[in-house]
Amino acid sequence: MQTSFDKTQNGFFENLKLFLFDPYPTLYGDPWMNTYLSSVLSTFGFQTKYFIFTSLALHFLCAILLFYVLRKLDLDFRIALFSALVYLTMFIHFCSYIWPMAIHHLFVLFFSLLVLYLYFETTKRIDGNHNWKHLFWLTICANFLASFCQITILLLPVGILAHILVSSKNGRDRLKKYEIWMPLFIT
Repeated sequence: MQTSFDKTQNGFFENLKLFLFDPYPTLYGDPWMNTYLSSVLSTFGFQTKYFIFTSLALHFLCAILLFYVLRKLDLDFRIALFSALVYLTMFIHFCSYIWPMAIHHLFVLFFSLLVLYLYFETTKRIDGNHNWKHLFWLTICANFLASFCQITILLLPVGILAHILVSSKNGRDRLKKYEIWMPLFIT
C-alpha cells in the first residue's frame, strides 16, 4: 500500500491529486503551495536547485506581468520598464528562492498581476465597444483561481473597487461597472 508521502514514485497528476484531495497534505499549505510542491517534485525531483529555479521563473513572470499592467495604465515605456526592473531586483523576494515554503507570496503577486492585467484589458475593450465577453470570463476564471491563494489576495478586489471608484466618469458609469464586475467580487 502506497502512502501519500511516497511522492517521488507517482506521476505529476497523481501527485497533484494527492496534494489537493488527500486530507493530510492540506495541513501543510494552501492549494497553490501544494500544487507547486507536487509539480516540482514530480517533474524534477527533490533537490533545492529545482525549487529555486521554479521560484525564479515565477518571479521573472511576475516582473513581466508588472510591466504589462503598468503599460495598460498608460504609463511611459521607461517607467514601466524600470519599475519592473526594480521589482525584479528587490532583495525582499530572496527568501522565496532559498525557502520554498515562502513561495505563497509569489503566487499572490502572480495572480494579482494577472487579474489586474486581464481586468484593465477587459475594461478597455468594454469602453471601446469591442468583443469583451470571452476576456471577461477569463478574468473571472483567473480571479477564481486566485481565491485559493492566501487571505492577502483580498487586496485585489479592493484595488479593483478603488479603480472603479476613481476611473468612473459619473455615478451611472460607476454603477454600470459595479454591475459588470459583480461576478469578480463574488469569486
